[in-house]
Amino acid sequence: MGNAIQWDIGVEPEVTTEYAGTKLGEYYTNPDVRVETEVKARKKFYELYGYGSPEVTFVGVSGLFYTCATVLGAKLFFPEDTSPQVQGRVINDLSDIKKLKIPKDFASAGLIPHVIEGYEYLKKKSDITGITPCFGLAKQSPLGTATVLRGTEIFYDVVTNPDEMKALLEIVTETAIRIIRFEEEFTGKKFESMGMDDDYGGLFSPDIYEEFNFPYMKRVYDEFGKNSRSVHTETLAKGHLKFLRRLGITSYDAWPYNNLTVEDVKEELPDIYFSWNFTTKEILSDTPSQIKEKFGQYVAAGAPGMVLDLCARGVPGENIMAFIEVAREIEEKGV
Repeated sequence: MGNAIQWDIGVEPEVTTEYAGTKLGEYYTNPDVRVETEVKARKKFYELYGYGSPEVTFVGVSGLFYTCATVLGAKLFFPEDTSPQVQGRVINDLSDIKKLKIPKDFASAGLIPHVIEGYEYLKKKSDITGITPCFGLAKQSPLGTATVLRGTEIFYDVVTNPDEMKALLEIVTETAIRIIRFEEEFTGKKFESMGMDDDYGGLFSPDIYEEFNFPYMKRVYDEFGKNSRSVHTETLAKGHLKFLRRLGITSYDAWPYNNLTVEDVKEELPDIYFSWNFTTKEILSDTPSQIKEKFGQYVAAGAPGMVLDLCARGVPGENIMAFIEVAREIEEKGV
């Protein structure tokens, strides 16, 4: 990538399985299908678009953002060909918060045994496949996990029952920190760079975010984000951006929802690198010329990075090619 503009294409499991002709249920539960899917999809993308490398060298064995929630009792089910879903709620009544227990043995808690099993299976086969499994327990913000555990009632509870919600967030945050420490022990690698998913944060007002999200995210970042701190969040409005600066975020994966604009991010976070994403609606419905025009507009407005995140099936191939073409044109110009 050039210095003037960085760009990337994110290929999510929904689209990876689309291109490989496999099903999401098996992708998440059968490690052989996961490897087969990644290999076929990577090769096909390279053949169609000349993007990336045709070879797969490693495969992640997690990719789910429910690890912490499952450790605290959330149950997942895996539909045949849609993303994994949380079944029911863990906290149906606020009294259930007091029943939550942080496990002593994380190797047997929640989703973690599933991840370990897939990792160890693929590691044994790595000499045959030439593919290294990547062990990773996806990291969701404490407020995000709390929302999974409590459901939509949490939007009411943060106002009417703030003490109970803070008690919940304390448990979730401590659990998240211990999970990451477990991963460090399992892999033998210390985390000095920390990434977090926070798609729920922007669904709360900035005032609520400051009280019920910011301090808990900060504790996790302060534990493990010595060198760098990244965040993926699709829901922030302009009023939330100041918290990213206070969190010490060094890389922000930004999305144009809640009327957020490139100009907003540049104004509020002038010294923080961010990548700007096309919306799903744009990549599904726009014409190739519109994709190219908008790419140029976003870069002209100051976006230092552009991302085409393929998270929905049926994206026209010509739109993917248009993104690649305009990215390379701008890159060559050094604009």
